[in-house]
Amino acid sequence: MQKGVFPVAGRDLVTLVKVHYDDGFNGPVYAVATSLPDYNHPQDPKRVRAHLETGTWVLEPMNGGIAVSYFVLVDVKGTVPPSLIKVVQTQTPMCIAEVASFITKEGAFPLLIRHIATFEPAFNILQVSEEYDPKSGNFTSNFTVHNPGTLGGSISYLFPPKRFPGGNIEVSVKAADASSSGGIGAIRIRRVVGTAVPLVGQGTAVTISVDTAAVPAGLDKFSVVVLFRRSTAAGVTYNGRTVEDTRVDADDKPMNQVVAPVTVIAPTPTSREVPIRTTEPSTPVATAPQPRPAALPSVAATPVAPAAPAKRPYIEHQYSALGRKALDFAKQIYPLDSAGWIPHSVNGNVKITQKDVPGFPMAAIRGDSFWNGFTMLEALSVLKNLESRSVWDARYDGGKILDTLNLDENVVYTLQKGTFPVAGRELVVLLKVHFENGLNGPLYAVASSIPDHSHPSDPKRVRAHLETGTWVLEPKDGGIAVSYFVLIDVKGSVPASVLKLVQSQTPMCVAEVGNYLANEGPFPFLIRHVANFEPSFNITDFSQDYDPKSGSFNARFTVNNAGSLGGSLTYLFPSKRFPGGRVAVAVQCAVAEAIRVRRAVGSAVSLAGVGTAITVSIDAASAPAGIDKIAVVATFSKSAVPGVTYKGSVVEDTIVDAGDSLAQLPVIQTSAPPKTPPSKAGPASPTTAAPKPPTYVPHRHTETGVKALRHLKALLAKKWTKHPETKGGLSVSSVEVEGFAATAVKAEKVFPPEFSTEDIVAAIRSGGARLYWDEGFDGVQVVEFMNPNEYIFRTKRKPSPPYK
Repeated sequence: MQKGVFPVAGRDLVTLVKVHYDDGFNGPVYAVATSLPDYNHPQDPKRVRAHLETGTWVLEPMNGGIAVSYFVLVDVKGTVPPSLIKVVQTQTPMCIAEVASFITKEGAFPLLIRHIATFEPAFNILQVSEEYDPKSGNFTSNFTVHNPGTLGGSISYLFPPKRFPGGNIEVSVKAADASSSGGIGAIRIRRVVGTAVPLVGQGTAVTISVDTAAVPAGLDKFSVVVLFRRSTAAGVTYNGRTVEDTRVDADDKPMNQVVAPVTVIAPTPTSREVPIRTTEPSTPVATAPQPRPAALPSVAATPVAPAAPAKRPYIEHQYSALGRKALDFAKQIYPLDSAGWIPHSVNGNVKITQKDVPGFPMAAIRGDSFWNGFTMLEALSVLKNLESRSVWDARYDGGKILDTLNLDENVVYTLQKGTFPVAGRELVVLLKVHFENGLNGPLYAVASSIPDHSHPSDPKRVRAHLETGTWVLEPKDGGIAVSYFVLIDVKGSVPASVLKLVQSQTPMCVAEVGNYLANEGPFPFLIRHVANFEPSFNITDFSQDYDPKSGSFNARFTVNNAGSLGGSLTYLFPSKRFPGGRVAVAVQCAVAEAIRVRRAVGSAVSLAGVGTAITVSIDAASAPAGIDKIAVVATFSKSAVPGVTYKGSVVEDTIVDAGDSLAQLPVIQTSAPPKTPPSKAGPASPTTAAPKPPTYVPHRHTETGVKALRHLKALLAKKWTKHPETKGGLSVSSVEVEGFAATAVKAEKVFPPEFSTEDIVAAIRSGGARLYWDEGFDGVQVVEFMNPNEYIFRTKRKPSPPYK
């Protein structure tokens, strides 16, 4: 909740908070807050619910310290005098100085240790919540351990010296419920010493681990509440005794955890436990932080794909020349400023222009707009789907694909509605999709008539000639700049009034597709133009269909030379179509034993869109001798079982990041190691293996978080206007954003070397600390906790009536 400034009432906000590590402690780290407009948390009748577009902290290592940026873009709603908006904009950037002052005077908060191999929480431990009470000095952590008898697991916390003087900490553990009491005897507490600890910050590190040998038989999970209190006894004590020390250095292996071996060729998928850890897959986990860079790294405006994979060989066909000619014409007339487009009107967020073309009775008509928060592949999935076209194209009356020539070219038959007394039209077109520069754009989807096609004409319709019907998509500011232009000869005799109606409806398809994406979401699609997911060259004969009613998606393809080349391809299943990422996979083919199905996680997935990525591959070694061609039908259906399942078992995950090459598709094994007794004090065996990155479990606000992160990166890339330097060495700047009365304000400051990234993250996440560093803050409530990096806050500021 946010304080009011007389005579303005206070505000309240319900926000999703998302913490994202781009590269572990190497930075940047983003702590993003964005409003959840439709969240049903009760509103305070004395306050106005504001809309926070973004309230973001960005932390980056720099010259031995941390470069910190804090910026806010908010619509406060209601009636607010400009003078008060100016007051708020003056106060906001000062929060950054107050955070530095707070940590210096009061010290950092206890924190969960992350992104260091030796401390990364075990993937079978689900943290439920944590709480620190500054008055009593008590810190409480609640978590659940899954499969403790097989996997064990550990989780570690750092306790800063100002909060726990002398490192004197008393630990107590109790069961969260009656069914968990049997697990208490398996808990082991140790103090951690060694060079790995200072990588996180200053203080005392304490590890809670599970001894697999002490877990009662049949106990598949247990939940505990761990309390850490200041103590007068020296050291770390548990059950009245000083605990043992475990030495952990920066390059040591994870303690008491499953260390996942990485191989290039996957084994036959086996059953594994449902993934229960909830750390975002797009967060890479470093073995140990590298030296801090000397300069502040730049932040990309939108996800940029790595170097594009080698181009798929193009096989000429009878319409190849027509396709190239149509694409050249579309590129020629696309430029808005230099190709002679004349402003016509503006309808909502669609800018309409037209262009006279010699030889055509009707001018070319065009609509330009912007679709926020979507990738080109997500948008293309809707543009190519004929079933959805009846929703976003007012004149569409049906159609079908006559021929699939390759992944990017189809022959399509479409019907257009008539307007009495004018008969309907029909078209046979070549639809050509062209990625000019991979996922960096632009993308052209060009339709052009095939004049002599042999498909029978409908005697009740007139076959029109479409010179071009083109969509152009370009990534911009966390979304897509979109253009749609049409040049058509409708043939026959058509009254001017009907031509005018057609011209008014056509450009509004841009708005309707944007609405469809926002309301219904993209369709499942084949991931293209990301090296890690590009379909293998030897896979051909693609086709697919999706039934919105049943939620079933069928993909058909042929694998050539399967015994020598294998092959793989990957589909993305959007969150709105497959909630929670729950997908059941069934495969029909003559050699089912050669099929492998895996879920793909990692930063490469977000280049394509938001959802669950599933890879279907052929294991060449398992393909029977003599079979050179395999026809495959893969069916993907909504499921009630968590995760992605195939043959009744949850499939393995493949970690694929944006920088990986086609030859590097690590497959994470999930088999447990032999049981070992608890480690004793002393040095651990050195290794450079990274811990198994935890599996991210999607939730109903996953898409909101991903879009908020994408949008804030785009906002950072804008040209900000610098203000005079303020007190405390703050650099303040602002930028105007379309649709917001108040400008976005950003403050920047370099924190000294004694601060770690995690110190600052802990301070800005804590409601107790915020009372000290945010002058307008008036309280917070954690409404929902999804995982350690995502949760929902309700914040408020003090009301000052009578005005809103």
